[in-house]
Amino acid sequence: MKTQWNSAVSEPALIGRLLTASFARLTAIAMVSGAVASGQTGGIYSFYPTSGGHSAVNAALDGMTVYDSFRGHDSRAYAGEMGLVFADQSSYTGAQTPANTFRADADGPLSGDLGLWGYCVDYSSPWTDSATQSRQFRATTVSDADLLYTQQGVTGYQTGGLFRAAYLIDAFASSVNAQGDTEAAALQTAIWEVLYDGQPDVTQGSFYVRNQLSNSYQVGLMNQVRGLANGYIAAAASENWGVGSFDPDNRVVVWMTTNLQTSAFQSLLTVNPQATPVQYGNPIPEPSAFLLGLVAPLALIRRRRH
Repeated sequence: MKTQWNSAVSEPALIGRLLTASFARLTAIAMVSGAVASGQTGGIYSFYPTSGGHSAVNAALDGMTVYDSFRGHDSRAYAGEMGLVFADQSSYTGAQTPANTFRADADGPLSGDLGLWGYCVDYSSPWTDSATQSRQFRATTVSDADLLYTQQGVTGYQTGGLFRAAYLIDAFASSVNAQGDTEAAALQTAIWEVLYDGQPDVTQGSFYVRNQLSNSYQVGLMNQVRGLANGYIAAAASENWGVGSFDPDNRVVVWMTTNLQTSAFQSLLTVNPQATPVQYGNPIPEPSAFLLGLVAPLALIRRRRH
C-alpha cells in the first residue's frame, strides 16, 4: 500500500505554506510593478522554445523517450531537459555561461546562443520546438502558478504539487545537468509524479513509468528511470520538501503563457537564472477571485483528514 503525500509533508506545514503564499499574493495586489529590465516588459520574455531532441540543442540538453501511463492511458514522450533560448541575445553576450543557463550547439541554427534549461510542468499541453519562431513567456512565481493551476482545474493536478516540483528541480537539476539522458528523464518523471499523482511512486498510480515492454533494452532503461525518480522523491521527502527552509518563489521560476492559460502551451520550471534578474509580472487575480481560489485547496486538505 502506497504512502499518501500528507505523510511526507504534514498538513499543518502545507496549510501554513499556502497561507503564507496567500498573504504574499494579497500584498502584491496593491504593489506597482518595478523597473523594466532590458529585453523584457512586465515579466514577459521572448524565447526560442527547444527540447533535447531539437538539432539546435541536442548536444547541450539531456533526455530520452519514456514509456509512461497517465490516468489509464499508455503513452510515450520525450522526458528531460527543455530549453528556452533568449530571442534577444544583446544583453547576454560574451564567453561566460552564467549558472543555470546553457549554450546552444555551436553547429546548430542558434549557434552558441544563451538559454535557460528546465523541465516541463504540463503533461498534456502542446509544445513546439522552434529555432526561428520565438514565443513569449511570462515569469511567474511558484505560489501564483500553483493558484492558477488549481483555479483552472488542470486535469490531475495535485494542489501544492508545484511547491514539491520546485524543490526537486532546485535540489537536483544542477547535478543532473552534469550527468546524462537517464538522469534527466528520471528527474522529469519525478516532477510529473509530484504534480499529477497523490502517491509518491512512479511504478504505479495515476501516473507511472511502464516497464512491461517487448524490448528488453527499453525495459532496462525504464527500470533505471523508475529507480532514479523514486530516489529523487524519497530524498526530497526525507527533507520534508524544504518546508521552513526553502523559498520556492525566490529560487525557482515558472514560465507560463502570457495570458496565463495553462492549456495553451507547455509551462516550464527553471532554477532562477543568474543571466538576468528575473522580473515577475503581476498575474495575481482580483481579490474576490483569489479568495474563492484559496478556499478550495484548504477545503481539500481539510477533507483528507477524514
